[in-house]
Amino acid sequence: MKKQKLLYRQHEILLRDKNRTLAYKKAIEKTVKKNDVVLDLGCGSGIFSFMAAQKGCAKVYAVENTEIIRQAKETALSNRLEDKIEFHHTDIMKFIPDQKIDVLIHEQIGSFIWNEDMLEKVKYIRENFAEKKIKIIPAGIDIYAAPVCHKNTADMSYAFWGQKPYGFDFSNFQNMALIENIRNGIYPAILNLKNRSSFIAGEKRIHRIDFRKTLQMPEILKTDFKILRPAGFTGICVYFKAHLGSRLILESGPGSNTHWGQIFLFRFRGLPVNKGDILSFILYPDTNPLKWKYHFSTKK
Repeated sequence: MKKQKLLYRQHEILLRDKNRTLAYKKAIEKTVKKNDVVLDLGCGSGIFSFMAAQKGCAKVYAVENTEIIRQAKETALSNRLEDKIEFHHTDIMKFIPDQKIDVLIHEQIGSFIWNEDMLEKVKYIRENFAEKKIKIIPAGIDIYAAPVCHKNTADMSYAFWGQKPYGFDFSNFQNMALIENIRNGIYPAILNLKNRSSFIAGEKRIHRIDFRKTLQMPEILKTDFKILRPAGFTGICVYFKAHLGSRLILESGPGSNTHWGQIFLFRFRGLPVNKGDILSFILYPDTNPLKWKYHFSTKK
C-alpha cells in the first residue's frame, strides 16, 4: 500500500509556526494596498490569501497544486472572503492570470531551502505576469553558515558502530547504517538549536537570493571560517534570513523557533581544531537534499 503524504498535518505545522505566520502577516499588512492584484503562490491552507483579502486588495489569485485547496476555498466562504479570492487548483507553471500581478506572496522555502523549486516558480511569474514594480514577499533570502561542535542522530549512529560494542568489531556496519540514514532522511539532518553556544566560529553569509533579479541555482558555495576556540568540529550549520519587507526579517537560525530549523552538514568523525585555525568549507547544493555534497579542510 502506497504511503500517503500527511498533507493536513504538514499545514497544521505551518500554521502552528507563529513566528513564520505572524512575520508574513506583518509583511502583507505593510505591503498590500487597496488596488493591488495579489498572487499567493502555493496557497496551501489559504492563510496568506485570507490576510491579503482582509487587507482590502482588489483581487487574490490563490494557486495550489494539492487537494487542500478545496478546504481553503470552503474556508474563504466561511470567512466571507470568497468575493476577493479566486482559487486555482493547478501547477503554478501552468497558471495564466488574466491580470498583471502587483504583489507576489510565496513561501516555497523548503527545509533545505531550494528543495521546493522556489526559484523557477518565482521566475515564471515575475517574467511573464508581473507589473514592472512588482512587490515580492519575501524579496530576498540570505543563506548563512557556521561551524559547530554538536552531535546529531546520524553522526552518533555512524560513530556507534565504530566503537566496538561489547568488545566486537562492528565497523562493517558503518556504511550500511549511513546508507539507511540517507534513505530515511536523517542525512543531511535538521537541527533546532536554542542558541549559538555550539558555534566555534562566527556565522558567514554564503549566498544571497534576490527575487527581483536573475534567479539561478548556485553550483558551488564556499567560504573560510576562523576558529574562535579549541573544540571538536562536527559539522556546518546552515540557515536563512528572509527579507519580508522594510526591517522585517524571518530567520531560521538558532533560537528562531520555526518549523524549518537548521540544516546540519555533519562530519562523520569529529575534527580537533584550535583557536586561530582556518576552516575551509565548500558546498555543492542541489534541489534534492540527498545530492548535496560538501567538503571541509583546515589549516593552521
